[in-house]
Amino acid sequence: MKSFKEFEKRLNSSIARMKAIPDEYYEPMYGSIIRQLEAVREWTQGGVRPKQEDIDKLTFGMMASRALYDTDSELVKELLEITDFLRCWPQNV
Repeated sequence: MKSFKEFEKRLNSSIARMKAIPDEYYEPMYGSIIRQLEAVREWTQGGVRPKQEDIDKLTFGMMASRALYDTDSELVKELLEITDFLRCWPQNV
């Protein structure tokens, strides 16, 4: 991801995909992942980089790699890319 617009689009898509996971696959971690993604959406409105202390608290990428890999490995990849974008926020977003 190279732009905030792409980040925002993929973040919103990931939230929607998380919320659409069928109940039969639901894991307790999913709620935490969704809450963290929604917090990121709130923090980044208008292209604002979240505070480093907030970024450091995020665990949704690691949680997704454990809880979602067998269900939706592409979504896991997406969530890890969102994590990378947050950690390496481009200067010209």
